[in-house]
Amino acid sequence: YTLEVSSPGIGRPLSIENDWIRCQGRKVRINTEDSEYTGVLESHDQDVVRLEDGTEIPMEDILGAREVI
Repeated sequence: YTLEVSSPGIGRPLSIENDWIRCQGRKVRINTEDSEYTGVLESHDQDVVRLEDGTEIPMEDILGAREVI
């Protein structure tokens, strides 16, 4: 027998509004066509995502995002 334990949500893509809300104050990785950003999610709105280091990423540029440990 094999017992596999996982934590739902960790590493799950951020796609809907509640995902972004849940991850505020947590470390995330955001991929765009040109770059990859890793940092603590400070805030977001319909137009832009803000990381604690001051980085602002337009939502339209985001190809993928997920919470990281």
